[in-house]
Amino acid sequence: MRSASPVGRWGLVVLAGLLAAVHCDRHAGVDTRERIHYPRGEEARLAGDYDTAISEYLKSIAAAPRDPRSYFGLVEAHLRRGDLDSVEPILRAMLETDPRNPCVPGDWYAV
Repeated sequence: MRSASPVGRWGLVVLAGLLAAVHCDRHAGVDTRERIHYPRGEEARLAGDYDTAISEYLKSIAAAPRDPRSYFGLVEAHLRRGDLDSVEPILRAMLETDPRNPCVPGDWYAV
């Protein structure tokens, strides 16, 4: 049975990823007090400004490529824009960047 909303189906994936990444700063080598792009991306995404959110998440990924939270935010922003084709490459890039990241559910590597 097909989900009525692709955002709903992928939203669970994003939520699971965000929950898994809550305590990942130490692994990613990130001090969130010094980072500005991830919070800006979150703020823009929550305000519905998905283009700005995408831009800020990309800057955050450039600054801390091992932090999965920015990838999950980027995925959600693309989903909210209806750009489903971008989701898989983003998640694959996250897995390839840090294949031993303890903040990413292990079964995702089997994808």
